[in-house]
Amino acid sequence: MKCLTLLFILSFGFTAKTQYNLVPNSGFEDVPGCDILTASINAAPPWNNPTEFGTADLLSFCNSDYVYWMNEMQLPHSGISYAGFYTGEQYTDVPLAHDAVEYIQAPLLDSLSSSKIYFTTFYVSLAEFGRYATNNIGVYFSDTAVYRTGIGYDFMLLDFNPQILPFGNPVIKDTTDTTWFKVEAIYSAHGGEKFITIGNFSGDSETVFEAFVPFTNNLVGTGDEAYYFIDDISITPIDSLPGGLPANAGPDQTIYIQDSVFIGQRIANLNCNWY
Repeated sequence: MKCLTLLFILSFGFTAKTQYNLVPNSGFEDVPGCDILTASINAAPPWNNPTEFGTADLLSFCNSDYVYWMNEMQLPHSGISYAGFYTGEQYTDVPLAHDAVEYIQAPLLDSLSSSKIYFTTFYVSLAEFGRYATNNIGVYFSDTAVYRTGIGYDFMLLDFNPQILPFGNPVIKDTTDTTWFKVEAIYSAHGGEKFITIGNFSGDSETVFEAFVPFTNNLVGTGDEAYYFIDDISITPIDSLPGGLPANAGPDQTIYIQDSVFIGQRIANLNCNWY
């Protein structure tokens, strides 16, 4: 056995200010007219569906009808609401088109500044009523709103390159009703980005599907799809984080010859220097 001591230094060279979030209605808590049944993400403005055929959902406990169709009782990460969307389908017995994906989109409270670094976080959880889990849950920043017209599965995919994917782009398989998978990432803006769109921007052929429960037809909504909940989305200028982004090499661990251990933080796009 050998002992190994590492020192990780992460510095952005700035003075911390008051932290603020550029994502409006970031937890989907503002739901005007909650007494009117509509499961559409449009019920939590300014969030919307950026494809004509897509039907991303709002799920809010402000009205029990919002979650009536679920086969589970996923608790929000915070508050009483969250959103949901498909990340793909794998048909097993019908020759239908694939790329059945959905997205949520919103205008940011302010445009992103050129060369400024932003810290992005959000939480996702795999719904239990589908059959599959996937990777490729991405974030796409754009200067203008994204919208694709057309009715049918051939018009659901937004073929853009997301600037953010979860660290390592794993297949997210957590279905625990009380916990959420946290995604963290760094983004260096080109300047002028005003809109955020979240979903799977890859076709089925470029997405990893993993079955996680046996397929059964006796549950409402159960099928060949992958569906994820999302909550508490944050886009924060990194120079507004009190104390900056803390360095964290992870817990102390003893390793042996031929062992391996992950050192650092699972933050996508984070460039680090080790000393």
